[in-house]
Amino acid sequence: GAVTGMYAQFRSLEQDLYYLGEMRSQTLGNGVGGDYQNEFEMYKNTLTSSSAMPNWQSFYTVIHGANLILKFVPAIKFSSEDNKNNILAQAHTMRAFCYFVMVRTWGDLPLVEDPTLGYDPKLVQRERSPKAEVFTLIKKDIDDAIQLYPNNNFAPGRVTFSKSAANTLKGQIYLWTAKKENGGTSDLNTALSALNEVTTSDVALLTNYASIFDFSNKGNKEVIFAV
Repeated sequence: GAVTGMYAQFRSLEQDLYYLGEMRSQTLGNGVGGDYQNEFEMYKNTLTSSSAMPNWQSFYTVIHGANLILKFVPAIKFSSEDNKNNILAQAHTMRAFCYFVMVRTWGDLPLVEDPTLGYDPKLVQRERSPKAEVFTLIKKDIDDAIQLYPNNNFAPGRVTFSKSAANTLKGQIYLWTAKKENGGTSDLNTALSALNEVTTSDVALLTNYASIFDFSNKGNKEVIFAV
């Protein structure tokens, strides 16, 4: 139930992920209806403190769910150790993903690694940690996740994180730090190794690009992780 809840909270981020991703990229253009009207500042990258659009509150809500799993699941007895490890791996991947989106967007961040279990005035306002420390946690989480996944399989529909999704995310993380955080050739090689590992799983490019998004073709081999 906690894992399902974590993904339910994550799905609520879908529009924010679009705003902080494609909307700010150069992959979009005006449609026949003209400009993006309500999202014009985001599209033009002219955000100000009075029109900041998405904030990080919803991301920390998802991180809180992952933190709860990472704190309490290790002490729970499971009939299958593989199932237990898979749950922990998904929580590590989820936390790495959320922090990666946030650090790319806001830089230095409050680092929250433990769940909030009650009111503590000292926790109401947290200082930001340097982004280097944030990337240290992100990289540790993704490595822990990859070690914990019991196999290279995908769940039905590919709607939960998997070892291949974690390796894909690792590739993105290290490509970013190679180019933006002075990681250089070492990080590029780490990214290449992680992405090559993805190709050993059940993935393939489809002959018809449009069919990736067909309603009747969900969870196809070109999908790594579906929100």
